[in-house]
Amino acid sequence: MKDIYIKAATEEFETARNEIRRKSPVEALEASFGRMDRLIQETMASSDPKATCTKGCNYCCYFKIDLRAHEALVIAEYIKKRLKPPQVDRILATATANATQIRHLTVKEHLSRNFQCPFLHDGACSIYVVRPLKCRNFHQTDVLRCKKSFDEPHNLSVPNSFVLEVHAVGNGHADGFVKAAENEGYDSNVYELNTAILEAVSDSTFLKKYRKKKRTFLTAINVE
Repeated sequence: MKDIYIKAATEEFETARNEIRRKSPVEALEASFGRMDRLIQETMASSDPKATCTKGCNYCCYFKIDLRAHEALVIAEYIKKRLKPPQVDRILATATANATQIRHLTVKEHLSRNFQCPFLHDGACSIYVVRPLKCRNFHQTDVLRCKKSFDEPHNLSVPNSFVLEVHAVGNGHADGFVKAAENEGYDSNVYELNTAILEAVSDSTFLKKYRKKKRTFLTAINVE
């Protein structure tokens, strides 16, 4: 699996670095999303076993997700331009409620609790086309393990059932993009999703700070 990871990471690093130098990670990310989706689909098609994830299965939408500044900014832009005001209000209300609790938790405590993703609506992701890299690579071959993790959030010993090749190639691709952005001097901090999104949608100057290669978010929880 190491060879698969390295190949995906190296290829994406080179491609993303060239795109980032012409634009910025924010502009380059959506193209990387497309490459990652295709790579995962191709790897999944030739793998055995297959993932059991289906539309409407959303146990994973209650698990802890972190993301990078460029992901938060792409999502914030999508929210502002593509969603209707009632949808935005609902997202921000859920993110605010989540953040109020999460700010008082340790990382382990956060992992041990379920929080509905602010983008989950009517059983589906309302920002699916710009969902974070971590979400794109999350899958299971045994849905009962997802259910067990959901039903028993305090039980952190539930093993995953990832397709190893798919997980390796997805992680390699995601890490390749992150390293390319970091190599060019952009904010490489890891942020908690709810707090980062709240900050990203509150002021357009965050995009300017990111493009100037400064730390993007000051109040969002910095996971690393």
